[in-house]
Amino acid sequence: MRSTGWQPKVFNPKTAYLYIPSNEFCMKYAYVSDLTYKKGQLFTGVTTEHFSKNEQAGVLRAFDVNQNKIVWEWSNRTPLISHTLTTAGDLVFQGTAEGKVVAVNAKDGQELWSFNLGTPQSGGIISYAVDGKQYIAVAAGGTLRSQVWFGKEPKWSAALKTNFSDVVVVFGLSE
Repeated sequence: MRSTGWQPKVFNPKTAYLYIPSNEFCMKYAYVSDLTYKKGQLFTGVTTEHFSKNEQAGVLRAFDVNQNKIVWEWSNRTPLISHTLTTAGDLVFQGTAEGKVVAVNAKDGQELWSFNLGTPQSGGIISYAVDGKQYIAVAAGGTLRSQVWFGKEPKWSAALKTNFSDVVVVFGLSE
């Protein structure tokens, strides 16, 4: 079925789909004995190399648990490093490493909406209601892994200009 990582997967009982965020690129960490720490700069003590053969790195898949097959895919140019959320209103929310939160149609994966958070979306996405109105809250912020991933990959270099501040953004859903 391909692969997935640590990112939480979510199941929607209405569609019978399991939504699976995946990253499809290879990465090599290598220890370098003469790597020097520079104050104020990212330092992990290792170097990284990326081997991405495709233009996209992140892929959100809908897997039909009754038919045992992938029914749709939504691709993104940078990794998917956040939680995924699905709603009873047939939406799936996914965050991206370059700072977007995206809503796709739960049935067909069609992108319906996106918002640039201005910082990598690597935290949780939750839904709650107040007085009958539904809200989506997104925790986002600068992460070491985002900076490491972006560091050596030329196609992701623009994402390094992202602000790595921490934010919580709340959106109200329309009726």
